[in-house]
Amino acid sequence: MNRQKKLTVLIVEDEHSLAEHLERRITAISSRFQVLAIAANGSEGLQLLAQGHPDIVFCDIRMPVMYGLDFLEKASKL
Repeated sequence: MNRQKKLTVLIVEDEHSLAEHLERRITAISSRFQVLAIAANGSEGLQLLAQGHPDIVFCDIRMPVMYGLDFLEKASKL
């Protein structure tokens, strides 16, 4: 049996309803996708990124605490 590795996903989105919608859509696409966590801002996203090492990150740009582009810049250095 050929089992494919699950692709893990981190969602960084401050609008809770949109984050939940993304989670539902991502997991509906394929059972290969597993959402590890949802972060409400870039700072929280960095903490979760360091803990979980996801394969894919979906990130909003305009968020409180830390903008998405700042998150991506810092995340690329982890």
